[in-house]
This record gives sequence, C-alpha cells and structure tokens, in this order.
Amino acid sequence: MVLWPRSIGCPYRRPKPSASHSRRKPRRLDWSTPWHTAHTFEQARQVPQGQDTQDTQDTVPKIEWFSGTLNVAYNCVDRHVEAGLGAKVALHFEGEQGDRRTVTYAALQLEVGRAANALLDLGIGRRDRVVIYLPVIVETVIITLACARIGAVHSLVFGGFSAEALKFRVEDTGAKLLVTTDGQFRRGHAVPVKENAGHAVSGITQSSMRSWSTGPRPLTGWAPLPGRRAGISGGTTP
Repeated sequence: MVLWPRSIGCPYRRPKPSASHSRRKPRRLDWSTPWHTAHTFEQARQVPQGQDTQDTQDTVPKIEWFSGTLNVAYNCVDRHVEAGLGAKVALHFEGEQGDRRTVTYAALQLEVGRAANALLDLGIGRRDRVVIYLPVIVETVIITLACARIGAVHSLVFGGFSAEALKFRVEDTGAKLLVTTDGQFRRGHAVPVKENAGHAVSGITQSSMRSWSTGPRPLTGWAPLPGRRAGISGGTTP
C-alpha cells in the first residue's frame, strides 16, 4: 500500500545546520502556549528507596524539547483549512488491490473530528493510552490525529505483528482502547487482523476493543461485525 502525503508550500529541502536552526523552525508552527526554551536535559540520579534502607534507585533521565504547548492535529490539518486551503489534497492513497482515494484537508478535518468524538464517546480522554493496530490506510492517519486532538497518547503497532507481540504492547502501555480493522490484504492474501487482535486482548481487563472498517468494500474471507463498521459518530468537532 502507498500513502502519499502532500506538503504545503515549497518542496522539502534539507536545512543547513546553523546555531539558530532550533529556534527558527518551531516558529512555523502554531503554539497554544509560546515556547521559551529549546532543550532541557536532566541526568539520571540516585535516590533512596526508603528511610530505613541504604538501597538506592536510579531515576529516568528527563529530556524535553521546547517548553510550550501545541496541538499536533491542529497544526497538521485545521490551520490549513483556516488558511483557505481546505480544497488542497492532503493525502493520496493507493491500496494493494489498486483502490485509490484522495483526501482533501477539509475532508480530513471532518473525519478527524468524527473520530475524536468517537473516542470521547468511548471514554477516552487526555493522557489515556490507545493502541492502534492497523495497516497503512487513510484511517490510520485519521485515528492517530484524533488521538492527538483530544490529548490521548497513541502507540502504533505494525499490522503484521503476531497476536503475542500485540498483546505485549497492549499490556505494557496499559492501553484503554485497541483500534483495529476487520482485515487487510497483504501480498494478495486476506489477513484476518481483527481475529489476531481478539486473541491478543483476551483476558486483558484494561482494554476495550473496537473494530475500524477499512472501507465500504468488504475483504474476502469474513464479514464486518454488525454495528461496528467504523465506530464514528457525527457532531461538532472537539
């Protein structure tokens, strides 16, 4: 599958290294809270584990880039629509079976808003972890941006990973939601992705699994679950 992002403005050119590079580039983004420090680093240190023991434990190094706050979804989508570029193509998609799809920034904004509403309806909020187990499709971009829109933390898992590998990542992140698909085509064969996902989350109480349709055309070999076509509801954009 091929997913072609379309850039706005000039074609990409590798920037020349300069002392002010880390300060000039961030100004091209829209910040909710302006940043004032480009980079901070706090080394690991030993701290006592208790008052009555000599045992110590190393802390995790703390590295931060830019001190402000921004919304990635707004910077990737909304601001381009607000600038009058809603009709400009954001994504060109071509699937393994030759199916093609073109998505404008305005259409992408609508889909991301709907997906964000669906996440909120499922009880997902700021700092909640969401595991995304999808192939390279437009919906993968949509749900990733939807997570960023509401402040949820997403973890992308390669759609070709086994159920055991997926289960480890769901457990390790403590995810509240697993987003997957009924299936995908890989090298000409229909792969039951949701079946693998079901095996992965069986017995895990902290995860809620919902299926995410890959499109209007069902894949050969299974049928989408009734009432779980996309899990997207309408409404205002959050």
